Amino acid sequence: KRSGCWPESLSAPGSGPHMMLQLRGGQGIIEGLQAGSLSVSTLFNSTFVILAAMCLALQVLARSRKQVVGAGEEQPAALTPKERSLRNRFLAVFWAYKMADWLQGPYFYDVYASKV
Repeated sequence: KRSGCWPESLSAPGSGPHMMLQLRGGQGIIEGLQAGSLSVSTLFNSTFVILAAMCLALQVLARSRKQVVGAGEEQPAALTPKERSLRNRFLAVFWAYKMADWLQGPYFYDVYASKV
């Protein structure tokens, strides 16, 4: 059993994530987690859906604005096949790195919590 996990530390007012959520206006979230009416997975999933919907809306808006090109604006130069290949290889490695970094994040919480 791991000690110092985030849900267990919610019961200690004035400490760690509890205090941070309280300072940022998240008292309702804390009370819901403590009462059992809100789970961490439900909170994560609902936040993920909301952010994904916002990203989709922004993408649609950006593409619709891109289609409406003003008379004085220049069209950007098309990428050559070599440039497109370089971009795609770079982005594949970049996103693999970012996902790996994101996946190890929860395991570092215990490291940071043990430093306090």
